[in-house]
Amino acid sequence: MKITIDRTPEQVELIKLMAHKTMSKAIEAREAFAAFIAPIIQVVLEQAPVISNLYKDLPFDENSQPSIPLDLYFDVKAPNLIKVWSQSIAGGLPSALVTGLQELFVQTYNLTSAVSFLKEYARNGRLDVVAKALERMSQEVLIKQEINSISPILIALAQAQYVKKPGTLAYQVIRTDTAGQVQLDDFNNLMILLGRINTSWEGGTPTARHRITDMLGSVEFMGQLRSIAYQPQNTIGTVTNIPASELLRDSIYEAGGTPSIYGVNMIEVYELGIGQAYNTLFGNFAGSTAFPGYAGSGTAQFAPTTEEFVIGYDNSRDALLRPVLTDSDEGSTLSVISDDQFHSLRSDKLGFFGKLREGRVIADSRALTALIW
Repeated sequence: MKITIDRTPEQVELIKLMAHKTMSKAIEAREAFAAFIAPIIQVVLEQAPVISNLYKDLPFDENSQPSIPLDLYFDVKAPNLIKVWSQSIAGGLPSALVTGLQELFVQTYNLTSAVSFLKEYARNGRLDVVAKALERMSQEVLIKQEINSISPILIALAQAQYVKKPGTLAYQVIRTDTAGQVQLDDFNNLMILLGRINTSWEGGTPTARHRITDMLGSVEFMGQLRSIAYQPQNTIGTVTNIPASELLRDSIYEAGGTPSIYGVNMIEVYELGIGQAYNTLFGNFAGSTAFPGYAGSGTAQFAPTTEEFVIGYDNSRDALLRPVLTDSDEGSTLSVISDDQFHSLRSDKLGFFGKLREGRVIADSRALTALIW
């Protein structure tokens, strides 16, 4: 993620004016620059994230309270009883709200970041320094967005259950056939699980079919996918040396680092994997929950120091929602403002701060599954 400011005479002049000795001129230039740069940083925030981009925006105005009409977003199985996951403050523990079919008012929070630099850089027209400061601001907001995006997903995966059969609930997490190994049979089992989770409200065939569209896995998981091109995949009978089809192996080989299996988009996430942040966080959320064992035998807790997991997501439904405040003046969800603590002739610095108000909500956990391996 890189921000570059073109070195045109107009841009250089604007940067220099931000450090002008006449404070009124300096403030005017800083405000003009802030208004100019906000949409550019917004583009970065829309393109760079991984987890955040799974959510769909629900813009709201400053003088309104964001809400979700649950009966429009949720295809209920148990009438008048649904679970919605969200967090009330940035970095807070997401919780499951049990509610009926009603208008759900959503808690939102501010994500902020501030940067400053010496005025001499502005006086010398150092566009590179200003650009790096803005990169730092956008990176901090991006990191906060990713953390607040993954937490509701992980706690929903750790707790969400579906009706396996009348009177019986089961978790939406399964394990592979073999520990430490992911094969085509495991993908098939995960797709079967999502199909069972998404039956109609009375347990029959739904009018709209749902499937896994995206899978998020670690670097090591991507290595497992590439190995399908040369590792045996048969799981039926006593023969174990049957490879995948030539067409599938060729497609994986030609895809290189981003293979696609069964039309599912594979997304590499560095924070997933043994010893990584999301693995540990999922282990904390899962706690003593006993998920199905390997090859469906027995149950066991998730062990974050020896196991990892893959997230399966159905992006065809509006399940992950992001209420976000839209700045009506700038037409952007991110506001960049000149920092008034440096509006003094004695100050040797100038700075900016960015502010973004948003929330993260999982309105329907049936779009999420996980595979432990």
